[in-house]
This record gives sequence, structure tokens and C-alpha cells, in this order.
Amino acid sequence: MAQFETEFCIGTLEGCRIAECLGATRVELCSALSVGGLTPSLGMIRQARQLCHNTKLHVLIRPRDGDFLYNKDELAVIVEDVKLAREAGANGVAVGCLNPDGTVDLDAMQQIIAVAGDMAITFHRAFDVCADQVQAFQELLKLGRISRILTSGGYPTAMEGVEQLKLLQQQAQGTSLAIMAASGVNEKNVVQIAEQSGVHQFHFSAKGYEPSAMSFIHSRVSFSPDGGFVYRNQVTDRAIATATQEAVKAYFVRD
Repeated sequence: MAQFETEFCIGTLEGCRIAECLGATRVELCSALSVGGLTPSLGMIRQARQLCHNTKLHVLIRPRDGDFLYNKDELAVIVEDVKLAREAGANGVAVGCLNPDGTVDLDAMQQIIAVAGDMAITFHRAFDVCADQVQAFQELLKLGRISRILTSGGYPTAMEGVEQLKLLQQQAQGTSLAIMAASGVNEKNVVQIAEQSGVHQFHFSAKGYEPSAMSFIHSRVSFSPDGGFVYRNQVTDRAIATATQEAVKAYFVRD
């Protein structure tokens, strides 16, 4: 039986319950998934810790949306949030910092490593906007403390970047770094991504929406930047999560 890992990208406590129930390897706990995910609150981390027993709890550390070039103040927040996640019992963090030229900010990463303790560290999709992924891989490998790279291969989705994922997976063979496919991974394409890339780790959100329970709807006001619909909430869709998890399991657990 080949080894595989699944990571549910979630923004709710119910997502933790679903991941635990389905046997996910870990969750990546986030807030603001609509902008790619931001650091969740300390309260959210503590509550999630109580729900994740067999499923490992990893926390996204991203203080704002936008790029991954952080100033001194922002890096101080990142370092502090890594400490807080560790103290709250997180098993790992997902984080990434870049220089203006698109290379990995090794100084920033060393500061993060210094306070991470024994938590696992995933270098998140900042990797997908690096100038040279081969060079970035080598730089992360030399740091000696990065467990995995979360990536779509530098394309909008993992399916589109599957050939680059294959090259990265080949580069990772025999090293301490794992490649985890991300972006647009779902029950319909996860097996194809696995077959074509050779990747054994998969990150997905199983995104769904539920309507707001509000009985009063204010039609003139929106808190969405694009003026979009606010009377619905993003959730982990149990059916999609189940189908994706089962597809991965069926592919790797074969006689």
C-alpha cells in the first residue's frame, strides 16, 4: 500500500469535525478563505485544537492578503503568530516569505524556524510566485526544517500545473521535502493529478456555501470588496470532502 496524505483547508470548526471524521491527515486552519486564507484567531486555533485528535492541526500564518513580501512590522506579527500557534498546541504552520526579486526570504524564514519549536513547517503557495521554483526548492531544502511545499506547480490550478508538479516530485525524491498538490484539487481530478504527477500529498478545501440564516436582508449594503453577495457563508462541503478523500484512498490503497 502506497502512503498518502490529505490536508483539508478549512475555515470553520465544523470543517475540523468533518476532517476528523473522514480521517484526514491534517487540516490547514485559516480565516478569510475568499482571499486565499489569512491567519485565524487565537480563539479559533484553541477551539480547533480541542476537535482535532487523530487529525493534525496546522495553522496558516499570513497576516494580510496580497503579496508575500513582508516589512519589518509584518514579519514581527508573523513570528508572534507562529509562537502563539505553537503555544496553542498546533502541530504545524504554513508560512512563506519572499524577497522583491521572487526568491525565498531566507532571513525571514530563519526567524520563523527559530520560534517554531518542533512544529512542522509547510512553505505555502508563496512558492507558486517564486521566480525560479528549482532554485526555491533548493533554498528551502538547505534550511533543513521545511517539511513540505504547498504548490500548484506555479499555475492557477494543480491540474494545469501537473507537469511541473511531476518535475518537482522528481526533484523531491530522496530528500526531506515533500510536494503537496494544491488549488482546484477535488473528487473529479485528484486521481488524475496523482497519476500524472506522482505526488502523494493533496490539499483541498471541498468548498461549499450555505445560505445565511438571517431573516432580514439589507439589499443596499455589502461588505464584500466586489459588492458581491454577503448573505451566504463558505463551508466545508461534507459530500465533496468525502468523495475526494475516498478517491485518494481508493487510488493508493490497492491490492
